[in-house]
Amino acid sequence: MKIQLAAPVALSQIAADTCGTLHGSDRQIHFICTDSREADSATLFLALPGERVDGHDFLHAALEQGCRSALVSRPVEESLSFITVPSVPTALLMMGARMRDSFTGAVVAVTGSVGKTTVKNYIAAVLSCMGRTEKTVANHNSLLGLPMSLLAMTADAPFHVVEMGMNHAGEIDRMTRAAKPHVAVITNVGTAHIGNLGSRRGIADAKLEIIHGMTADDVLIINGDEPLLQNAGNFPGRVIRVSVKDPTADVYVTGAPLTLDTSTVSVTIFGKCCRNVRVPLLGEPALWAVGYAAAVGSVFGMEETALENGCAAVPSEKMRGGVVQKDGVVWLEDCYNASYESVAAALDVLHTFPGRHIAVLGDMLELGDESRRIHENVGKKAAQTCDLLLTYGPMSVWTAQAAVDAGMPAQSVLVYQTEAMDDLKKTLYDTIGRSDTVLVKGSRGMEMERLLPQ
Repeated sequence: MKIQLAAPVALSQIAADTCGTLHGSDRQIHFICTDSREADSATLFLALPGERVDGHDFLHAALEQGCRSALVSRPVEESLSFITVPSVPTALLMMGARMRDSFTGAVVAVTGSVGKTTVKNYIAAVLSCMGRTEKTVANHNSLLGLPMSLLAMTADAPFHVVEMGMNHAGEIDRMTRAAKPHVAVITNVGTAHIGNLGSRRGIADAKLEIIHGMTADDVLIINGDEPLLQNAGNFPGRVIRVSVKDPTADVYVTGAPLTLDTSTVSVTIFGKCCRNVRVPLLGEPALWAVGYAAAVGSVFGMEETALENGCAAVPSEKMRGGVVQKDGVVWLEDCYNASYESVAAALDVLHTFPGRHIAVLGDMLELGDESRRIHENVGKKAAQTCDLLLTYGPMSVWTAQAAVDAGMPAQSVLVYQTEAMDDLKKTLYDTIGRSDTVLVKGSRGMEMERLLPQ
């Protein structure tokens, strides 16, 4: 990962910001990176510790690339300027927090189990119709990605939209204290990372850590249909509830029938109805994206045209619910990641299309002791929504069996293990025909995009 800093900064300033010690000559830094292959004379190389490798082992490689500056957690013998700190990741977060303190605009933060990046993009698109808006690039939403995103943002932009993801409790707490959001959005509480957090209650508590960086003057926007969020962590500021079920919610969203690649959404914002918002996103995810964008926009005095124009301008993202039509077959490319909630939503979208419905589902990872139950629940859902089910991976065997147990004909359920990707692909392409709709979905680690048409 390499980013350009919003403004050049001296190594001596970085040392002061991180409570570090500068060794060697001072110099101006224009970029920071975590990959030695991307280092050069204007770049600060971050020697990050990792599960498999240690960035300190690549300092010489960075030097050979022309790098002359590094952030390290132990002294080095290489002939470069370096700043020593107790922890490189913590120092990076401190750098991001110092940059955040220079912002004159509003910071909006998005977290949740499902749909963070999509919601972030819709919020940013709507705010862009109201003023210059900068956002987290891609899904750089971790303890490393968030501060790097902050460092890349210019201080005087009116709006900054950041994304916060997590695998363990305490991570969002650290990010929100650095980002200090004026507005925070919690999209939902799902089952992703339940293996690390123990329960959906544990996941909700981890998401609610986002309020730790906020004050009573700030605004929290929550999923009004999620019981685990209804006390909102006793947040002292203003709370806005978004719903697709409750017409009395602060922001209520409903949808019209889908076209091939577009939804039409109506949203009521504190009693004012905005109809026919066209969104290049399908199904319930479109409702939530518009709802959260409308809620954030309302905080800043959004005009109706900003919602309409912003939502219409968001491009579909490859592997994140995009629709591709090739040789008469409609492909729902939704294989960036997977949890029960996102798979169920994708199956609902699949079922709305005409023709035969084919679901190709890979394993959902990081579910811990809940893995079997959640995979079986997906199988029950698949039995209601698709005509042919192909599963991929050892845990998806539970999906397949549950689909058969729920009444899906056994001949319509095909099971493939991880070593049989080539066989799965051949069967799929030999089976599909014109007017079929194919959903491809699975966790990132399953690399389900290998099945997509080129």
